[in-house]
Amino acid sequence: HGTKGVFELLSGWRRTKENLPFKDRVADAYSDVMVTYTMTSSLYFITFGMGASPFTNIEAVKIFCQNMCVSILLNYFYIFSFFGSCLVFAGQLEQNRYHSIFCCKIPSAEYLDRKPVWFQTVMSDGHQQTSHHEANPYQHHFIQHFLREHYNEWITNIYVKPFVVILYLIYASFSFMGCLQISDGASIINLLASDSPSVSYAMVQQKYFSNYSPVIGFYIYEPLEYWNSSVQEDLQRLCSGFTAVSWVEQYYQFLKVSNSSANNKTDFISVLQSSFLKKPEFQHFRNDIIFSKAGDENNIIASRLYLVARTSRDKQKEVIEVLDKLRPLSLSKSIRFIVFNPSFVFTDHYSLSVTVPVLIAGFGVLLVLILTFILHHKKKKRAKRKEREEIECIEIQENPD
Repeated sequence: HGTKGVFELLSGWRRTKENLPFKDRVADAYSDVMVTYTMTSSLYFITFGMGASPFTNIEAVKIFCQNMCVSILLNYFYIFSFFGSCLVFAGQLEQNRYHSIFCCKIPSAEYLDRKPVWFQTVMSDGHQQTSHHEANPYQHHFIQHFLREHYNEWITNIYVKPFVVILYLIYASFSFMGCLQISDGASIINLLASDSPSVSYAMVQQKYFSNYSPVIGFYIYEPLEYWNSSVQEDLQRLCSGFTAVSWVEQYYQFLKVSNSSANNKTDFISVLQSSFLKKPEFQHFRNDIIFSKAGDENNIIASRLYLVARTSRDKQKEVIEVLDKLRPLSLSKSIRFIVFNPSFVFTDHYSLSVTVPVLIAGFGVLLVLILTFILHHKKKKRAKRKEREEIECIEIQENPD
């Protein structure tokens, strides 16, 4: 954007009359360029400002848009201030016939004619010693000639305009359709270091267990009456539809096989600690239960289970459905829990990548259209007023009396 402003200002400088004082040339260049450049900067700022607003809940996009907004502001003030000062300095050198690189006086044409070609090339200012100035120095440029003589006649044809509008509507339709067809194409393998254990795990999981969802951690983060039959029924209901690796299920099977009873808190925790967790085949459940001791009484303050769901080829969609099923239950049920797997980070990002961009893009387009209409209307009124003033000046010159 900053480079565009530099070239626009240089182009405006090139279109000014060379015999004018450099202050007038700079003023003409700024009046010719800065209105359109301000409009372009405003449109960019609004567009990226929408991405940096609280409406965007993807932090990476928000940070990128915030940096772009700062860059646009810095570029605008750079063109408006520092580059303008450089242009004034260059104009002063050009008016006083100083070299733009070496800042020394340019020799006369007679002196240059007596020197070698390389010296003439280096020390010449590139301007002819004439007061003639073309109204448009790019008048004979191939691209401008083609746009003015051929493309302009074609695009303004009354029969072409409807097709241009239809073509734009088709383009906009495909753009929004593309937003709706976004799919999760990033594999977790491509987002991690190639020699990390996570990549090895993901490759084995995709190769041998691709028909199953990721192992979902089911974390209960508050004390719970596990010995209560109603709590056991709630846990079974939450885990229905999944293959569960649950210390609770294994513990009750152990009690059933050993003909033991644990209908109260004391017996439940006592048998759990003294018998169940000491068996070699159940020792891996020790890391799934967190005990706390208050005086002589032990409590289970948190525990975890593991859930696995069978999925089809459309794995991403089904994992999102699993999340949509479990997360509302974590807020409404009497059992307070959270579910998590590292791949949920990418799943959440995918679920937000459709609705949020479409809403922000639509709102941004609406603001841009409104701003464009307002600026175009003001510019049109200004052009008419200027044309009327020129006509009045001509009439005054023709009829001085």
